[in-house]
Amino acid sequence: GLTEDYTAEELVRMAVAARVDGIVVEADMTEEMCGIIEDASKAHIPVVTLMDDAPDSPRISYVGANTYTMGEMYGREVLEAVPADGSSVAVLVPANEDNVNPSYVYSGISSAIAEASKNIDVFTVRTGEDRDFVSEETVRNLLLDEGKRPDVLVCLSAVDTISAYQCVRDYNLVGQVKIIGTYVSTEILEGIGNGVIQSTIVVDAREAGQRCIQAMSEYMTQRYTNEYFPLAVELINRDNVDEYLDGESGEQG
Repeated sequence: GLTEDYTAEELVRMAVAARVDGIVVEADMTEEMCGIIEDASKAHIPVVTLMDDAPDSPRISYVGANTYTMGEMYGREVLEAVPADGSSVAVLVPANEDNVNPSYVYSGISSAIAEASKNIDVFTVRTGEDRDFVSEETVRNLLLDEGKRPDVLVCLSAVDTISAYQCVRDYNLVGQVKIIGTYVSTEILEGIGNGVIQSTIVVDAREAGQRCIQAMSEYMTQRYTNEYFPLAVELINRDNVDEYLDGESGEQG
């Protein structure tokens, strides 16, 4: 409900200052985030990291999918989308230049593709911390540069997935550029249904929330909890998208 667009680091710092009972945060491995989590620990505020971890910090638990395995899933989708020779793949990473977090997802993508072909060029493009305008501008510039335009866009955030979907439609590149996305929303599901988005990879948000509360509750009552709670990953494509579209319609109704 805040009126300003604060960074994750600023929000955690505010939570520590407010002396909350616990914090759940989508973290990263920057020194700033690790330092803030350490400040929370010193203030006896337990921190659970969600989806993105800060393993060098004193967080009590990490709730997330196996990112390397997730990357391999993206890689297999890429191999279904393009020929094994002479194709290029851009992995859109929602991070700015200051984020030095190594991408295990990217490692999984590269490994899965390399095992099948040595002639598919895979490269990353940083799109700017999940901010809509920056993401759309980055994707647009990439797609309009014919010399660098990739055959596949692998999007590692919902914002980038939607930006890619809109840009591919706006610039009449449907069929020329394939999209493999992340997350599930009505717009992303519609993109799969009409064939603009090949597939999207999702983690069950309800399960993620439940695991975070489980970790926090166990720690508060027992002063101990598991260091890692794994989350299942699902693939949505043309074969099963109708099931999810029906679910979205039901929730909205």
